[in-house]
Amino acid sequence: MKFFRATLVANSYLYFYSTEFLKTTTVNKVLHNWALMFALNDIKADPEKRHLENLKNVNFYCTPAIPKKVDSQSFLLNPVPEDTGAGKLGIMRIEKFIPGSEFEFIVMSKNDKEPTEIISYGKKKSHHTVKYNELKIKSEYKEKIHIRTKQFINPLDFKRIKNIQYAKKYPMKPSPLYMVEADFYDVFVLSKIKNFQQIFPANFPYLEEAK
Repeated sequence: MKFFRATLVANSYLYFYSTEFLKTTTVNKVLHNWALMFALNDIKADPEKRHLENLKNVNFYCTPAIPKKVDSQSFLLNPVPEDTGAGKLGIMRIEKFIPGSEFEFIVMSKNDKEPTEIISYGKKKSHHTVKYNELKIKSEYKEKIHIRTKQFINPLDFKRIKNIQYAKKYPMKPSPLYMVEADFYDVFVLSKIKNFQQIFPANFPYLEEAK
């Protein structure tokens, strides 16, 4: 088992879930780890299955990706239908991250292989580059550990989370991400990554627990 620090470099505009307020649509500042896993493992999703079912038996597990060096650009669409149903036309402003933006995340490779450097990301399968640096840090298995995460995690990826003492939600689709202080079960722990511990589910996905 190997771990890699990965940097996604956008070769074109990223297409992924966004939030909308009034007539402004803004891309999320975090890339969902399920979307990254679909890309790294080259999975074509079956729409009849849940995301975790589609991700069964993957080799590469990854954390959500956070902005490393990003810049955005706004586009004005005119005209677009208003939501009132009155037949009027309005305008909409869309904010996207521009090509060259970088996002950082950690990849766990179960078979020690390095993931591909070119991925097709998101529903529109836009191509982007991913750079990897192997982390020379040994992981430690923990049947149970109490930890406060310093970066967002996907709770649905883990076997069990109990005794929650702190939770900060980052709402996004298809599932919200959290920073959490709690007891985590059946995990691998990496220490000394930017002075904090990073946890990974040891036997992802836990399909029964996620129901």
